[in-house]
Amino acid sequence: MEKKKRDGRKVNFWLKDDEYNKLASLASEKNRTMSEIVRELIFKQLAIDGAVDGSDIIRNHIRAELENVMKPKVERIIKLLMRTGIMSTSFCFFTLKLIDAIIPPDADGKRSYEELLNEAKKDSAAYLYISDAHLETVFREFEKNN
Repeated sequence: MEKKKRDGRKVNFWLKDDEYNKLASLASEKNRTMSEIVRELIFKQLAIDGAVDGSDIIRNHIRAELENVMKPKVERIIKLLMRTGIMSTSFCFFTLKLIDAIIPPDADGKRSYEELLNEAKKDSAAYLYISDAHLETVFREFEKNN
């Protein structure tokens, strides 16, 4: 008798009695051998594991691509927000300083527009570095005095 050549390798393992009985029952129900059932179960599990690994690879690739596309745009938005904040605080301090310059304690104390604007810009830049807790303290003190 000629021995049938098989593609693959032989694997031997032990099953508990209840596992063996369930496998034998399943094979009988499906009219297949226990080896066929085991191969099918192994194949299905490997396919599931491959799909999970594949989805992780795809997910990581999508995340990297999104970061590449979005990072420059997010950085641009942050820069614009910083400029908006600086201009907003500059305008606030400039207005206060302008009022102070228009109504000075003495007429000789007036300053030029450029001096007021530069001073307001410096104040606004310093304002951006002040912590929220410090600002709350300053506002409370201001309310007490006014």
